Amino acid sequence: MLLEACLGGEVWTILRDRGCFDEPTTRFITACVVEAFDYLHTRGIIYRDLKPENLLLDAQGYVKICDFGFSKRLGYSSKTWTFCGTPEYVAPETILNKGHDRAVDYWALGILMFELMTGRSVVHHEFLPLGNTVNKGYYLHNLRKKNKNWLLHNDNALGYTSLLVLKVLAKNYTRRTHRIPQIWPSVTFSCSRN
Repeated sequence: MLLEACLGGEVWTILRDRGCFDEPTTRFITACVVEAFDYLHTRGIIYRDLKPENLLLDAQGYVKICDFGFSKRLGYSSKTWTFCGTPEYVAPETILNKGHDRAVDYWALGILMFELMTGRSVVHHEFLPLGNTVNKGYYLHNLRKKNKNWLLHNDNALGYTSLLVLKVLAKNYTRRTHRIPQIWPSVTFSCSRN
């Protein structure tokens, strides 16, 4: 796959330098990613490796996805069982080996949005390693619970964006918001690109 030159740098580098993004910037980045997911998903492709390091800025400030190494062509009602992706962004159904589909991309979107707004990963050192089977349930339970409380009580995480984060971080993928019409009203391209 050949992409246009994206000379604006990685979102990760900008996030590291700034600490976090305001809500309009988070919404803009999210809108770019949602647009890319729409393009991929309508062509039967799941991405499976969303993270700030895989988001590049073009000359106009629009975000482009790169690194399609974990992407996979998948039928609309099919599932796959390959464990792949960056651990902090891997969805519960992947961790629990229940099979996954395009909903895993929206789980990762929720993790990304949280990180953009807060400047910190949803996954913290108090959770034991993901590979330990005994701790998977503990990890998944506390992941959403602790961060939901943070989102609801933090001035930098207000409005539609926080609500969308909570919707896409539903542990049960059948309850997770993962369709463009459900997501699009919460994000917009009219936001500033700082």
